[in-house]
Amino acid sequence: MSSSPAISIDRVDKTYQLHKKSIGRLLHAFGIDRYLSRLAGEFQEFHALRNVNLEMQRGERVGLIGSNGAGKSTLLKLIVGNLRPTRGHVTVNGDVQALMTAGAGFHPEYTGRENVLASMTARGLDSTAARRALEEITEFTELQKFIDQPFRTYSAGMQARLTFATATSLNPEILIIDEMLGAGDAYFLAKSAERVDHLVTQSGATVILVSHDMAAIQRFCHRVLWLDSGEIRDEGPTFEVSRRYQKWTRDRNEARLIEAGRRPDAEELSDSEHVWSGAAGMRIDNVDFLGGDGDSRRTFDADQPIQVVVSARATLEGELPLQVAVVVYRPDGVCQSQFVSELYSSRWSLNEIRDFQLHIPSPRYGNGRYLVSIGLYRSFAQHADPDFYEAHDREYEFEVQGNPWYHVGACRPDGEWTMNIATAKATSSPKPAKESPDSLHDD
Repeated sequence: MSSSPAISIDRVDKTYQLHKKSIGRLLHAFGIDRYLSRLAGEFQEFHALRNVNLEMQRGERVGLIGSNGAGKSTLLKLIVGNLRPTRGHVTVNGDVQALMTAGAGFHPEYTGRENVLASMTARGLDSTAARRALEEITEFTELQKFIDQPFRTYSAGMQARLTFATATSLNPEILIIDEMLGAGDAYFLAKSAERVDHLVTQSGATVILVSHDMAAIQRFCHRVLWLDSGEIRDEGPTFEVSRRYQKWTRDRNEARLIEAGRRPDAEELSDSEHVWSGAAGMRIDNVDFLGGDGDSRRTFDADQPIQVVVSARATLEGELPLQVAVVVYRPDGVCQSQFVSELYSSRWSLNEIRDFQLHIPSPRYGNGRYLVSIGLYRSFAQHADPDFYEAHDREYEFEVQGNPWYHVGACRPDGEWTMNIATAKATSSPKPAKESPDSLHDD
């Protein structure tokens, strides 16, 4: 196999001319607006991409994230070959299969069966191989009841299933998935992940996934590229970049709510940590993690107790009800554990600090990193919206190590094995026949 990168993007710019007049847009489409500039009229330049550099190795899975209008679709079109860069070079080594719209290339009036067979034939399969591919695709999508119905009658999720399965049935060299998996449910997302894993391990396919769903990005991708206003804002390991992107998104939304006046008592956002500010009266002063020996640490052995110490500081004087919450998340965003204290109600002095300690004697977590959210609540009652003072959203982390290599679970709950002897088949020799009284005599 060639050692050259699957995709190489070198100092790429893409600029559009936004003409005010329709005649200008028409002349620009034919590439003659610069010769008839007076007729075309005024225009503005829009830089969809600026100085983008990217290299993807064969078999790599890269997530492409960013807000709407960041330049993701433009970059994909350059890779597919639907657009040419204004400046720079795009080199693609391999056949590209792009899933950029559910149902792309499928005729809405044809049945699912007819569409799949037509797609297989167009990709060079004979009738026998096409029928085998159809059987596999139908089984994977679980659309047996609908495969002979017109494609236009399918739901968005069903269309995404059939399109994805068809595109990935022949092991493409480069696969681009643009928001396609967002239409599917969690069950199909898990099946799709297994299918992509197979593509990468068996055929070395290179995968680009574009999605606003960070769970999908974290599940599929080795690393992430974050585009913002046509430029690469950040790139690197999936967990680290997606976490920074989520924090940036939350900060923007929080600032918008404050600007709109929907959170009049919220404090100004911190630049170094994400703080959800609610009612006045209590703030998180410090958070620490202790081992069984009482020493501060961030790495714990698998069977070692974990203690979380939350220091709360009163910003008002008086009777202040308080519940403390600690929530532990896996890196993929799934909640691992949640701990909520009883309701403490007592009188506080201004700037008084009290420590609240959570002791987890045997967490039995699996190996890996964990994110921790801390919250101070006035009320955390069931069947009611939490009324909080302050919450730090996934701003702390610790690591667990020491589980045996064969343990890959997220936790190790206690279990007990038994064996029902009555159901076990006897394998010993048969018992000897009972001797008759007549045979009992001395020689």
